[in-house]
Amino acid sequence: MYIPVRDTINRSVAAAVSHIIAQDGRVVLGAMIKRDITILRRHGIDMQDNYYDIAIAHYLLRPEGSQMLADIAAEMLQVHIPDWGVPVQTLRRGIKGDDAQTAARMASRTDAILRLYNPLQQAIATNGHQHLLSDIELPMVRVLADMEYAGVRIDTALLQGIAVEMTSRISALEEEVWQMAGTRFNTASPAQVGEMLFGKMQIDPKAKRTKTGAYSTTEEILEKYRAQWPIVDAILRIRALKKLQSTYVEALPKMVSPIDGMVHTTFNQTATATGRLSSNNPNLQNIPIRTAERRRKSKKNHHYNDKRGKLIIKVQPERLIVSVCGNTPACIKLFYKLVFSNLKITSAGVKFNVFVCSLLQLYHLIWVQIGISHFIGSFF
Repeated sequence: MYIPVRDTINRSVAAAVSHIIAQDGRVVLGAMIKRDITILRRHGIDMQDNYYDIAIAHYLLRPEGSQMLADIAAEMLQVHIPDWGVPVQTLRRGIKGDDAQTAARMASRTDAILRLYNPLQQAIATNGHQHLLSDIELPMVRVLADMEYAGVRIDTALLQGIAVEMTSRISALEEEVWQMAGTRFNTASPAQVGEMLFGKMQIDPKAKRTKTGAYSTTEEILEKYRAQWPIVDAILRIRALKKLQSTYVEALPKMVSPIDGMVHTTFNQTATATGRLSSNNPNLQNIPIRTAERRRKSKKNHHYNDKRGKLIIKVQPERLIVSVCGNTPACIKLFYKLVFSNLKITSAGVKFNVFVCSLLQLYHLIWVQIGISHFIGSFF
């Protein structure tokens, strides 16, 4: 059954959908079902824990592969699912127009999901992944859906102030660059930067031009000259500030929802082969804090909260300590000290009462994450 929906679902349809998905013994199948859980919740429909995600199951079998339904269907069923925007054959009667195209696509997707369920379940059982799927990955889908729905609050006033300061700092650095160069040029232009550094100033007479005739001024190349040439250091600092300003300081306030005043990111459960979560639109995980400007900007990480005021903890400084010091009593003691002083809490809890962990458990979790990210290999 396909139900065309625009912005809202009327009460009778919502009640019918709620009744269908809540029936005992019924499993709700989907692909990337977290999105469906979130959309249904916006319409007042709460999906229970009787769901199964085709993409999550396939991810456990082939974490390095694509988890898109079309790719999974092509791989396991040799079935082609038409892309969005490509005209498809519609039903002969019933729904008309654009809704007919959507209905036809959804029908092909639904058919593929139904046909994938049994072979995926068999493969999961054969590979011994049933516990991992049923007790960890599928419950995590709801946790992430809850986090996305709640959103995070950012201090827009703080970011606006930082944006003004960054603009002023960038202008000052550009004046320094122009003074060292002896003339004005566009520091945002790789071609002009290359001509100034390697053509006029000759910081490296052996520098080679690319096929286009310009000097390469990537960050990797300029880092080689940073220590010896103050002008290169200033240019790289300008680039870093501009990237931070455009990617986070100016971008995040624009992503605040006008409905609830929160930023709603998307957490990706199947994006990395190692099992690490990622987030996008916006990316709230990789906010850099290496420079003084970035550290001040990162203070907002401790201001993330949901509507009930619970903290979403981002522990980049503690992660650094874990990776540098290792699993030692002194390191754990220092980790405790930082958590107490920076976050003003005595224990760390994961939102929505999924589980509560002690500081020692939180330390071990971060240690495992660092190991996966940097140290653990086939010899470990």
